[in-house]
Amino acid sequence: GTSSRSAISIIKPISEEPRQTRGGTLRVATHTWFEGLDPHREPSTSFVAWGPGIAYSRLMRFRSGPDVELPSMEVECELCLDWNIEDSTTLTFTLRDNVKWQNQLGIGHNNVNAQDIASSFVKQMTEGWPNSHILHMLDKIEAPSDTELRITLMAPDADVFVALADGRSKITPEIATSSSNQQMPTSITGSSPWLQETLKPQTMVRMVRSEQSEIEPFLDAIEFHLIEEPETRLSAFLVGLIDIYRIEYFKDQIDSPDPKLYYFEPGSGIEIAFSTESPPFDEPKVRAAAMYALDPKEIIDKVWEGMAFFSLGFPSANKEWTVHENVWSNYFSSNDKSLAILKDTSIQSPVPITITSSDYGIQHMESVQMFANQLSRGGFEPSINLLSRREYVAEAWKAGGYQMLIGPSFPQSSPNGYLLPVLHSRGAWNTTKHSDDKLDRLIIAQASEYDSESRAALIQDINISLLENGYRFMPITKIQPWTWKNNLQDFHPNFAGNEYSFWEKVWISR
Repeated sequence: GTSSRSAISIIKPISEEPRQTRGGTLRVATHTWFEGLDPHREPSTSFVAWGPGIAYSRLMRFRSGPDVELPSMEVECELCLDWNIEDSTTLTFTLRDNVKWQNQLGIGHNNVNAQDIASSFVKQMTEGWPNSHILHMLDKIEAPSDTELRITLMAPDADVFVALADGRSKITPEIATSSSNQQMPTSITGSSPWLQETLKPQTMVRMVRSEQSEIEPFLDAIEFHLIEEPETRLSAFLVGLIDIYRIEYFKDQIDSPDPKLYYFEPGSGIEIAFSTESPPFDEPKVRAAAMYALDPKEIIDKVWEGMAFFSLGFPSANKEWTVHENVWSNYFSSNDKSLAILKDTSIQSPVPITITSSDYGIQHMESVQMFANQLSRGGFEPSINLLSRREYVAEAWKAGGYQMLIGPSFPQSSPNGYLLPVLHSRGAWNTTKHSDDKLDRLIIAQASEYDSESRAALIQDINISLLENGYRFMPITKIQPWTWKNNLQDFHPNFAGNEYSFWEKVWISR
């Protein structure tokens, strides 16, 4: 039967919102353009959540709104009414029977049914396609009737709900799905409250409210405008050409607007990793000494102006997963401890070490230099080896060619998408080359734990294990400041997994 709490908590059907002012057009900027219109093959955010992709519904979605405490991967039904965990590898869904396809030409049926969902997932899972990895845990997808869906997993996986709610797990009509896999769609047929009205390549997309959708967005339209230069995006916001602005920091910047939202982005930032297979970091004490020499808070305050926080590198399902400062700070910011540990080891001080990194912008380079200066004060003699970005990814991040690595993390769409490949001893991306049976057992246990409280407790044990052993951590995890025009109401985004349902609730006061 259903577990009373899912590890990624689930909320039942969509509730009615109070009526606000309707009408108006929202204009926002996107930074890049997308390649194609095939929702199963196009991974870019500018298609998925900030473009034509918002025309599609999903089986589930991430909750957003004023009552959702971020970070949150809490999911709710979108095309489903209800769901049940039959056993650890079997999920059943009861579907809504009243969701219409926007354009019924040539589909043969008017409403979204279970066969549409099953065939969409099968198509998304086509080997080698960019969005296939998201649904890697699915084994069988069956549609016993139009309103019943049955999913069998390869193995128990608590992140299955995150995969189903991912903005890229979009539902298309079965006829579109069964047409030749090689054929790229030239139009969009979705079932969400948004219709594509205009698409000017490399310029803008205009999405309008669908008249036949049960859910009625407050806005008449959203326009997504391609603005590639950061300076131009800021100017566009200041003169009123766009309504929402993700505040960016760049050189010679004129006054930046005040933030209205500080959005925490677990999994995005600068991570530090130590190679445990060769000296000096094969010695746990030397890793501990390096951590004591580092002072993340100093860099967060001086380089990032407070717009970052400490984490352990993987996305958080909720705030219960967070490692608090009163815990992590015990492992950092003490030159006395660092020097004392090094004095106790047989290693000659200062300890020569090589930091491998790459140029990922001004703040990144300043951070690397400050980390090196901190290590110098703590008994190390660091030199910085700067690779090109391509070399950094291939030689350092993927192949593990480093003593100490400082750089951006591996992109990930779910907690297990980082914990299993990067932190498990036998993970494909375990480039620190650590071997740790206790940590492995915790990672495997949390991966299949559907109960949210039990999973959070296991995650906290993993947090402590990572701090104790010092394999890798993310001292600079990004906080993204946002602002918007004063007449814009109820903008409560949750960007987890390329979520986009929050656009339905935004309205413009007049």
